[in-house]
Amino acid sequence: MTTSEKLFLVLAEELNFSRAAKKSFISQQALSEHIKRLEQYYGLALFIRFPSVKLTEAGKNVQKTLQAIQSLEQNLKMELGKFQNGTFGTIRFGINYTRAKLLIPTLFEHYHIKYPNIKIELVLEETVNMQEMMKQGKIDSFLGINGIYDEPLKATLLSYENIYLIASKKYLIEKLGWELKNIEDHFTEVELQNFNGLPFAMNHSKSTTYQLLNQYMEKNKINLKNLMVVSDYQILENVCRTGYLASFCTQVYLLIISQNNALYPPDFYLYALPLKDLQKSIHSELVYNQMLSYPEYVLDFFNILKESVKEWLV
Repeated sequence: MTTSEKLFLVLAEELNFSRAAKKSFISQQALSEHIKRLEQYYGLALFIRFPSVKLTEAGKNVQKTLQAIQSLEQNLKMELGKFQNGTFGTIRFGINYTRAKLLIPTLFEHYHIKYPNIKIELVLEETVNMQEMMKQGKIDSFLGINGIYDEPLKATLLSYENIYLIASKKYLIEKLGWELKNIEDHFTEVELQNFNGLPFAMNHSKSTTYQLLNQYMEKNKINLKNLMVVSDYQILENVCRTGYLASFCTQVYLLIISQNNALYPPDFYLYALPLKDLQKSIHSELVYNQMLSYPEYVLDFFNILKESVKEWLV
């Protein structure tokens, strides 16, 4: 509806120019000009002005029609508001496999309570692949790890994380010769050089953690005995509990290790040892297209994602 039509409805309700102008926060003269403009458009008088303001028959018809239009517009806004508030819609979100297993169940629970009809399409990929998918319009946003992003992509930092070496008591005693009573003395920082030549299970070569570790080892001439390559952290964790291999994890995975330790006898506990020179070497970020105007239900998804990441950092 035009401004003149909206003002017409106010005057039709008030039947008083002074009150209608005051209610509309304009001058009485400005209100009169709008009404005259509308009457000129229809070619008919819409109001009888003297001795008191009344609607003409034409004015009554215009009022009825404009009220119907106003009602339709309000209904349309409500319907669009439902979409805006996430009553219906789809979020296409990219995230790597490990973090999806950790973050998504809790994130979805919190989000679904507020937006029960939103569908979330997860794409499980590494950061470099998700960057290309964003440019191609295949996903709306993603959780990136140590990425470098070109326009129109923009990143919001979610966390800085350490890289930890994970090993069982058996491994630390048998492979490094640590004494049981002194194991906890090593829980500040460990140097990866001390594990040179020892057996390890490693993440897949495309993972950010592997690439950081590989660069560090090449620079410092460290050679680990890589006996297993797998992209599933749960498998890495379980293999490490046998005591034959050690591995690595990022900070976000520590809570799971701690929880799982309660399910095993002490000999199968895993210890997480922070690596010297690799503190805060992992940063996770929410990546989105700064040229897009995201609806409210997507922005809320972003906020819940940020809180979910914080919950997992210990």
